[in-house]
Amino acid sequence: MKAKYRRNIFVSIVGVVVFAWALTALGCCCPSCESNIYYSPNGRPFPATWGEPPEIQTKDYRPLPHGYGHGSSTLYHWIMENKK
Repeated sequence: MKAKYRRNIFVSIVGVVVFAWALTALGCCCPSCESNIYYSPNGRPFPATWGEPPEIQTKDYRPLPHGYGHGSSTLYHWIMENKK
């Protein structure tokens, strides 16, 4: 009886550890836990502390600073403002 009880405890602990690892590795899937990650035109993520990039942008096309690829001058100025 003791062996069966120990096995159940072991399986429960392993299950909790695997679940915790999955949440850490894969992230939580609920919308309230998901942090929004925004990406530059070349696929490089912007720092989360910068928030959302401007929605409305000009139609010009120029190199962006700090290795973020190419995009509008609106995006250029947003990056420069956040880098200060």
